[in-house]
Amino acid sequence: MQKGLLSLCRNFYLFLLKILKKPFSLSLFSKKYNISICKFFFGVTMTKTEDNLKDAFVSESQANRRYIAYEKKAEQEGLKNISHAFRALAESEGIQANLFLQTSGLVSDTMLNLLSAIAIETNELSEKYPRFLRDAKTDNNETAATNFKFASEVTKVNANLLMRLIDELDKGEHKKRDFYVCSVCGNIEETRPEEKCVVCKAMPSSFKQVM
Repeated sequence: MQKGLLSLCRNFYLFLLKILKKPFSLSLFSKKYNISICKFFFGVTMTKTEDNLKDAFVSESQANRRYIAYEKKAEQEGLKNISHAFRALAESEGIQANLFLQTSGLVSDTMLNLLSAIAIETNELSEKYPRFLRDAKTDNNETAATNFKFASEVTKVNANLLMRLIDELDKGEHKKRDFYVCSVCGNIEETRPEEKCVVCKAMPSSFKQVM
């Protein structure tokens, strides 16, 4: 049943993308028109076990990223043995996260994965980051506000890239691209940058090519 609804939602959202020619917030659309099946794009599950799988995936994913950060910090402090242990822990948590993700059924065919990705990106862009930015300014947390602003700008780039990929896949096109990611803010460029990052103003050397 869930796969059938996902397929229906995929086709419906793809149809809307073709008409609107731009990303839009699927959650806002579903609230306005009461299209509950679109919530599947945001990982809303149907059973308690599916909900637990989602929570487990989020928890293990966060642990993976934390341990990677802890590994780097321990290495900076010259604690090589502890750094090595954190690296092993990060790898372990990453494997567990992937197991829960695969078991949840939230990884589907590539078109649905692209649509799911753009739905998440546009939800962040239209709902989450504007709210996060307002809260950071209210709390006078300038660092958080700056990072939320960077994330919002990068999310626009990501959404536009996903839009092009969806359009190309729908047309049966397969274009080869090079990607360069800013190691400061995450901005993606498709040619080797010769100037500062347009989002965070980091130097061109901050961009790393995705191999």
